[in-house]
Amino acid sequence: MAFNACGRRDDERLLDILRRARNGESLGQIAVSLGVTKESVRVAARRVAVADLAESGEMTPAEMRAEYPWRAAQ
Repeated sequence: MAFNACGRRDDERLLDILRRARNGESLGQIAVSLGVTKESVRVAARRVAVADLAESGEMTPAEMRAEYPWRAAQ
């Protein structure tokens, strides 16, 4: 099953994914717990990271690792 954010409930779920990833849980573990594919979790989280970068301007590599530590593991 894929994860597609399209409403408030999905937004909350995505925020939970990002919080858990930032706290060190792997995207694979998160996906299993939610019953979705790792790829769908990775894509959804990446979309947030890309949108954040576009909105806030250029982040340094250290800032990117601090905000999105799972990106370093990909």
